[in-house]
Order: sequence, then C-alpha cells, then structure tokens
Amino acid sequence: MIIVLRRFLCAASLALGLGAVQPASSASILIFGNGFGTSAGADLEATLTGLGHSVVNAGGTTVLTDADFAGIDTAWFVGSSFATYIPLSATPIMNFVNAGGGLHLTGENNAVWGSENQSMLNFLVNPLLAPGGLTAGGVTFGPVTISAGLPANLAGAPNPIAGQILDVDVAGTLAGLSVGKIFAHDGSEFVGAIFDGLELNHPDARMSIIMDANWLSSPSSAGVIENLQIYLQGGPEVVAAPEPGTALLLGAAGLFVAACRRRKRA
Repeated sequence: MIIVLRRFLCAASLALGLGAVQPASSASILIFGNGFGTSAGADLEATLTGLGHSVVNAGGTTVLTDADFAGIDTAWFVGSSFATYIPLSATPIMNFVNAGGGLHLTGENNAVWGSENQSMLNFLVNPLLAPGGLTAGGVTFGPVTISAGLPANLAGAPNPIAGQILDVDVAGTLAGLSVGKIFAHDGSEFVGAIFDGLELNHPDARMSIIMDANWLSSPSSAGVIENLQIYLQGGPEVVAAPEPGTALLLGAAGLFVAACRRRKRA
C-alpha cells in the first residue's frame, strides 16, 4: 500500500510542478542568407546551436527548393540581395510558411538597403499576409525597445524580454503595422513585427521580421533569439497546474503516507 501511494505521490509532485512553462523541444532549423557581410549569420548559428537545436546553414547563394525545407521546423533568413535572391526562392519559402512553418526575416538600414527591403516585403511578406501592405519606412538610430504588448509566450517565455533594449545599429523601419503586431520600436518608428495564424494562411504558421542584422551579434541577443525561436516553433507548451481541489487531495495523500510510515516505524 505504501509503495503504491509513494508512486502516486511522485506523479503528484510532478503534476504540481507543472503549470510553469515547459522547455521547447530541440528543433531542426534552416539558416540562409549571406549575413549582410557581417558575422550575424555565424553568430546566430552559434546561438541556436548552443540552445540545443540542429542547424542547417544553406549560405547565401543557394536558391532554395521545397526539398531544403523537408523536416525543417523553423527558418531564419539573414542576408541581403533581396532583389535577386528572394524572388528566386520565394515560392518554396512561402510553401513552408503556408504548411505551418515558422520564419524569421532580417531587413536592414533603409538608407542603404531600402529597395531590397521593399523587394523582400513585396515578393515574400505581403503575399503571405491577409491582408498585406507592409512597406519599408525610414531609418532609426535607436534606442529600440521590445514592445510590452507581445503575446505572453514571446514576451516572457523563457526570458522576460518585454521592455528590453534591442541592440540594433541604424535599423530600418516598417510601416503599415497594427499595434498588436509591433515587435520593437523607437517610440514612433517600428523596426520589428510578428505574425501568427490570424494573419497567415495556416493556424500554426509564425513569422517575425526585424529590420537589422547587427543585433544578432550582440551579447544581449541570446535571450531574444531563444524566445523568438520558441515563438516561431509554436511553443512553449504551457501545462495547466492542478485545480485547488486536486492540490488539496494530493497534499492529503502525502500526509497519509507520512503517518503510515511513522506507525510502521513505531
């Protein structure tokens, strides 16, 4: 009897410990793009690998096909050449998102990359959104703050990033965003966006955009990257804690076992 109840209590202790955010499982991640000629792509790969994910780096010259996305959970684009590279790879990328995949896109300083940023939006982002209409805006010199109005599974799981300064370096901006879709801002200009199944064509699909690559190399970026990856992956899983009545029953069972053990030793 004691053994049975002891096993029950082990399971009960686990149940009582739930209700907190459970860690996301290891993901298979595709990175592509040339990193704007910086170390951003390599730094992102190192961060994601350090978090326990399996990363495939397709580089910045390979035109992607549907086969490149087989078995991939999330994809991160960090690169330039939107005007030529993205249109050639747009269809398999959109097929991936339309099938429920998670995609992160990197833009840059609109003063330098403005036409290519707009090309990315025209060829890839706006066709995925319902409705579309995002445009590449101006330039911000920061500081840039991560929005406090993000979904809970992005703003605080597992890292509390809402209100954190995002370490960008002369970022581009986005126009045409609604308030709930703003990832980061400088107070008046928007430099990041998030989208989920409400805007995309699949309930499990996720997409994020940040109009800067340099933040990926910042020492403070790891927590933001981890949260974004979990968001894009569709997690983290939150398991509800037992209701108060269940918790009381489990506690009573624990007291009963303790009493039985005392009587046995007496």
